[in-house]
Amino acid sequence: MVVDNRTSFILNRDPKEWILLLQEVLGSVCVRNVHSQTRKRTSNSQTHRFLEVPSVYAEYTYIADIDIFITESVLDKRRLKQMATFNLPYSNIIRPGKARLTGVMLVRTRNFFTPAYKKAQDTAITGPVPDEMVLYDIVSRSGHGLPPATNMSDPLVVYRPTHGLHLSLNRGPGKPMCQWGLAAWCGFLAVRQVGDMLCAGSSGVIITRIFDMVIKQERGNMTHKGGTCS
Repeated sequence: MVVDNRTSFILNRDPKEWILLLQEVLGSVCVRNVHSQTRKRTSNSQTHRFLEVPSVYAEYTYIADIDIFITESVLDKRRLKQMATFNLPYSNIIRPGKARLTGVMLVRTRNFFTPAYKKAQDTAITGPVPDEMVLYDIVSRSGHGLPPATNMSDPLVVYRPTHGLHLSLNRGPGKPMCQWGLAAWCGFLAVRQVGDMLCAGSSGVIITRIFDMVIKQERGNMTHKGGTCS
């Protein structure tokens, strides 16, 4: 786990409870600071994940948004099939009509974080550009290759699961995107660790705020239109 300030993160009451929950599920948790050089290169914290390299190499590494609550295994058969079909060391898709790779991806760690990839990281564009554009730039120059961006009727070309629920305060009524609907929340609330999380200090407050947005959104039959959830 990579954070801005390891000491502050561990000493803070709420994250400490989170670490105990993670240890219960995973057995052990490694927490380290984001590298100082990464911070210097860009002030966009969403881009940091694409400029870092794992400290511990597992067979696979899952890279995603920090506010996605994982509720299922990321070692999904269709993700592995996607890698094999497109002959890539990672599972991801290109945003339709854009030079962007989405920010949710599974990679074969040693095959992905190659010397060529690390060199591409060191010279990546890091100005005021979207994080997904930075990822596209790095991968395209690493020699890994890119997934196909055509034949959108092919399920593998558009396959991009989040393996959980996106708990974002930047979604909902009046926001650029809508929250996930009640159907998604039913599966989320069925996960055992969610109950523990609701009792973990401010975590429960945040989830309650998001759920209130979902209810308001459902009652108003709101959808994404004209760039706003309304």
